[in-house]
Amino acid sequence: QTIKLWDAASGREILTLSGHGSSVSGVAFSPNGESAISGGDDGQLKLWPLGKEKESRTLDAHGERIFAAAFSPDGQTAVLGAGSVLKLFDLATGYELHKTIRTGAGVSSVAVSSDGQTVLSGDYGKLVMLHEVLTGKELRRFRGHTNVVASVAISADGRVGLSGSWDNTVKL
Repeated sequence: QTIKLWDAASGREILTLSGHGSSVSGVAFSPNGESAISGGDDGQLKLWPLGKEKESRTLDAHGERIFAAAFSPDGQTAVLGAGSVLKLFDLATGYELHKTIRTGAGVSSVAVSSDGQTVLSGDYGKLVMLHEVLTGKELRRFRGHTNVVASVAISADGRVGLSGSWDNTVKL
């Protein structure tokens, strides 16, 4: 139910963030490093200004567990993997901009491209999917993992996706 921020060089704990009502499953830093978002089994997305111990905003994912969270490159929106849905929230207003129903199992990981146009997501059903951020349109499906896709990333130029799985493989 907490998030801990550590100094990597010294190994010293810097800050503990408390506020979720159950397990925290997804955490991401803002592009400017001034804030973080977290999502958890309580179905809440929390926005944390770093350096403070209290969240500045709590958003409701409508009862769905949040397994993954990512910032857009401009830091203004957040993409959540909540159940088998990708949700896009405006962090300034707290409004859900739209949701994309994924065909597949629960979303386990998300990454937004550096231009903010696409989101790559992995799931508990071994699938990786690429969607347009604004429309939610599915652009591509990638198969090949034999276990949960635990993490995804997109290269800086947006041309390559990377996925890591509990099957002990990494795929480009």
